[in-house]
Amino acid sequence: MYLKSFILLFIFSITLQSEQLDELMAAHVDNKWIVDFISENEVYATVNGTITYGDRLRFRLVKGSCDMVNILTSVYTILDPTKVAQLKGRSISIQFLGEEKKANVLYVIPFLSGQRALIDLGWADVDSLKNLSDKMKIIDIKYIDSDSETIKVSKCFDILENSWSTNGLSEALDHAIKICRKL
Repeated sequence: MYLKSFILLFIFSITLQSEQLDELMAAHVDNKWIVDFISENEVYATVNGTITYGDRLRFRLVKGSCDMVNILTSVYTILDPTKVAQLKGRSISIQFLGEEKKANVLYVIPFLSGQRALIDLGWADVDSLKNLSDKMKIIDIKYIDSDSETIKVSKCFDILENSWSTNGLSEALDHAIKICRKL
């Protein structure tokens, strides 16, 4: 009896997760913001890159701080893996949202025939990010060499820029906030 109940509960759980996954995957639309990852502690609103498609811009909301957003992106490169690996844990210079600043390379991992770096672009409040779609159609980033950096980003990344649409940004953030507050 207990085994039968456990098996039914397990199957129901998998079905529910599968339906949620199907809903999220069906929502992927090129150049439109969606909520595409939910865990017990965080929610991500993301959009594909327009220059490098797979390098998504990710707005991460964390349980307990749903009014602040951690901005992340990834960079895929096929340049010298030993140089790219040296970026892990370092700051690089970028131009993002109209200002020059530093971003942190969280990790670098082998991916396909190259390397993928995860870049932390910092934190921003939800309201200022929601207003971006009123001000601009595209969010862009440029990775720039700094005289003070010993490792030049142009020697590590073969594509030094990306951009992302703001289409659906406000709606995706509203959806992510609702989910975040229920975590």
